[in-house]
Amino acid sequence: MKNICMIAFSHLPMDVRIKREAEALSDSGYSVDIICLKGKDEQSFQDYDGFSVHRIDLTYNKIGAFSYIGSYGLFSIKSMIKLIQLNKKQKYDTIHVHNPPDFLVLTAFPFKLLNRTRVILDIHDPFPEIFASRFERKMDSTFVHFLKKIQYICCIAADRIITVNDTIKNDLSSRGISNIFVVMNSPDEKLFDSSKRYTSKAEFNLEGKFIILYEGSIMKRRGLQILVEAVDSLKVEIPNICCLIAGDGDYFDTILSMIKDKSLEDYVIMLGHKPVEYMPKYVSIADICVIPFTDAPINDIGTPNKLFEYMIYDKPIIVPKLRAMSDLLSEDDCFFFEPGNYKDLASQIVKIRNLVESSQFIPIYKPVYEKCKWDLMKLKLLECYI
Repeated sequence: MKNICMIAFSHLPMDVRIKREAEALSDSGYSVDIICLKGKDEQSFQDYDGFSVHRIDLTYNKIGAFSYIGSYGLFSIKSMIKLIQLNKKQKYDTIHVHNPPDFLVLTAFPFKLLNRTRVILDIHDPFPEIFASRFERKMDSTFVHFLKKIQYICCIAADRIITVNDTIKNDLSSRGISNIFVVMNSPDEKLFDSSKRYTSKAEFNLEGKFIILYEGSIMKRRGLQILVEAVDSLKVEIPNICCLIAGDGDYFDTILSMIKDKSLEDYVIMLGHKPVEYMPKYVSIADICVIPFTDAPINDIGTPNKLFEYMIYDKPIIVPKLRAMSDLLSEDDCFFFEPGNYKDLASQIVKIRNLVESSQFIPIYKPVYEKCKWDLMKLKLLECYI
């Protein structure tokens, strides 16, 4: 049996992409350890079905740019120490590093040099774009250009690169990076089973409501402020409109205040964080699912896994007219709106409402989803390990 160690500045098992990859590798006969962050009330070590988790206790501050980078640096040092300890017990054949940050891969580099351990860098989100989006820097700024150079060095240090879509692959290739495998962030179909009717609107006291759903992190660049503005503009035209927002993040209180200031408590409901196993219930009762992202650099190249969850349930989907979304979808597949334009978003909501009420909405996602489903992505992941 071959041994794998994954390293991630993330929380397990909450990070569903890492969890899916670990389970897929375990099912194929690999032994998988994961080094990750330790959350409040979490155990330092825990065995799960298919993988073991070793958690690092870290107090970190991601408010300022230097604190943000410093937190990643401290985690990298602590991860290397833990990796040395674990490698003494069982030698790892592969070290699989999940970004951000890209330079976390350097924790594995000594093992590559000394033990010829294979190193994989899994780029969920390109770090230069993350930094530019979080701190509102331009992509041609000096520091972001420096991060691109760091990204290149980190990718060269790895034997293979995994990323989440062809848009990012093409961008990385344009920066001189090769040997890239695309493993899209598609959901586990065992959890999201469209043949099941999980619940009804009445069970949530939402009977008769026209439901718009957003699920995911709540950050400024995710565009929830645009969605709230759109709902506010439609509360007279669509009096039964109800927007459910499932998620948490550093912009939660801002959105909550916005809802109160506009007296939208009856029209927008903040659900907070919900475990992934609860999400099929909300998706199944939604009339429209929305991805209201702004045009931040990281959004321009992103395809969130929620998009595929909505496809499984044949829901009308509204997405921003951004590069990765446009690469994957056509005007026939979904409803595009201009990023940041709440009036355009509102007009798409009205358009879909009219189609749904007249039974004219016909979902045609299947050809797109069939190319992205997890069964195929799992094979691509395993191909990377051959």
